[in-house]
Amino acid sequence: MNTNVQPPTKAIIPAAGWGTRFLPATKSVPKELFPLNHKPILHFALEELQKAGVTEVALVVHPDKKPLYEYFAENQELKQSLVEGNKTQLLENYSSIFKLPKVTFIVQEKRAGLGDAILCCKDFIGNHPFYVLLPDEVFLPNTNQLSPSEELKEAFLKKPNHHHISLLNVPKEDQQHYGIAEVDSENKVTNIFEKPKNNETKSTWALPGRYLFKRQIFDSLEKLKALLSKQDSGDKNLELQLTDAIADQSKGEYKVFSVPARAPRFDAGQPKGYLLAQLELGIRDSDIKNSISHYLDQI
Repeated sequence: MNTNVQPPTKAIIPAAGWGTRFLPATKSVPKELFPLNHKPILHFALEELQKAGVTEVALVVHPDKKPLYEYFAENQELKQSLVEGNKTQLLENYSSIFKLPKVTFIVQEKRAGLGDAILCCKDFIGNHPFYVLLPDEVFLPNTNQLSPSEELKEAFLKKPNHHHISLLNVPKEDQQHYGIAEVDSENKVTNIFEKPKNNETKSTWALPGRYLFKRQIFDSLEKLKALLSKQDSGDKNLELQLTDAIADQSKGEYKVFSVPARAPRFDAGQPKGYLLAQLELGIRDSDIKNSISHYLDQI
């Protein structure tokens, strides 16, 4: 490990999507604010980054997702009510929002893909390495277990001249729902596919939304965006894919290394995964676990 290398302190959280799988709820409430127990999904994402050493986060939003702004704004009336009511635990819960990493809002005017969302943050990142975390991919580490972001940090400290991405082994039939990476015996990414179909690859290593990039990823994103703009296909829905930029970088000077994610993971961007994450947190709470057990006994 290179002791002179400083780990990333900046991160990007894309949060501009529609969240259509949760309609009609997401018409007015961003899925990033859906609660898991008493904390929103986004809060879990920020805590994970904070534990990895992040102090500044760019939150990429669409102009119509105003409740995300409100979550990070003080509510003096509510705070005063909690203080006067001597509601210590609730006040602590409220105050936890303002102990998270500093959030800077970056507006993505047009939903043009994950790659575009990251490219919107180029000035915010500057010349620094940085994390990207997709918040609806929720990881709930067990006691003394590292989060994927912490695992990426350790990998970066050992190989600071390269990119690092988390991978998760998924069933073959689920390949089509994820970006899929092929890796060699050194855990180096050799190829990558965006939601492959028709046996495009035999790999089942999926990308579960945790990345640690060098700033050079922006070079690939800009190159690919220029190529997209030259296409005269008439397709207004062309998106800038992050997987294409990762594939481009893997062929150059800055290689892409994979790190298996070990913590329990839940796809909270779809109803089944969201409910399973709720259940996992309930089981970890002794009082709620007893209530769950009692309920199941009645079925």
